[in-house]
Amino acid sequence: MGKFDEIFGYDPDVSNKVVKAVDILLHPSDWDPATTVVLLVVVLGPVVGLIPEAVIGGLLFVIGVELVMGRMPDARLAWRTGKTSMVLFAVTLTLIVPLQYAIVGGAVLSLIAFVVASAAQGDLQLARRETESWLLSDEIPATLSPDEPVLLRYVGPNFFADVTAVADRLPAPDTIRPGVLVLDVGVLEHFSSTTLKQLDTYHAKLAAAGSGLVLVGIGEASRQVLTRTGLLGRLGESNSLPQDPHLGATLDSGIRRGRQLLLELQADRQHTTGKDPRAG
Repeated sequence: MGKFDEIFGYDPDVSNKVVKAVDILLHPSDWDPATTVVLLVVVLGPVVGLIPEAVIGGLLFVIGVELVMGRMPDARLAWRTGKTSMVLFAVTLTLIVPLQYAIVGGAVLSLIAFVVASAAQGDLQLARRETESWLLSDEIPATLSPDEPVLLRYVGPNFFADVTAVADRLPAPDTIRPGVLVLDVGVLEHFSSTTLKQLDTYHAKLAAAGSGLVLVGIGEASRQVLTRTGLLGRLGESNSLPQDPHLGATLDSGIRRGRQLLLELQADRQHTTGKDPRAG
């Protein structure tokens, strides 16, 4: 009985392995397509080689037509979506190269389109506190205000090609009067090295002018990155506020800390110069 069990996989509680094998052979429609191709090539290779090339060509033509007709709704959608999708569709369709190169070419074109689109999506929004809500606008001030912290939200992907262009839009510090920028980075799930470099450079620029930077919306993973790179220590724990599930609460905490920091910077400037920094 033990030998019978080893050879045939007999188990009184389940189907016999031999029975299973016979059942699979009797139902080829249930076979995996890759298995079918392997069996045809290995077992019936000489027979398949006798099929005329015209027949094989006709089969490939029929398969190609069925694939195209089955994806016609997707093709019409791509054509009508916009100019980018239209151009990608037309260029890929007209590639007169072998199929494998056409597939690679289409993938490369899609990757290029993604890079260009991602680099154009990053932007900054100015957040202003109204009576009971926040108002967002695209009017980014050129310089920091000495009277009130400037609160900006970053919107867009964490894409390295986009960071420099966005950083150029950050307000410049006033060389005479201190100011504070509160930057909401809650949309970023992680910081790229380019993003960290730009933040560190901008923070150093503000610090040299007697101004300050507050980051809000920082997740746990981002905080760990800031700690490892030393940027958290340079910013200060109190100037790196955690993310809140409520956007209003995140902005409120950021503007409160920004006002506190502005008062501290103004006091330091007044202690150093003996003049009220708000007076210019």
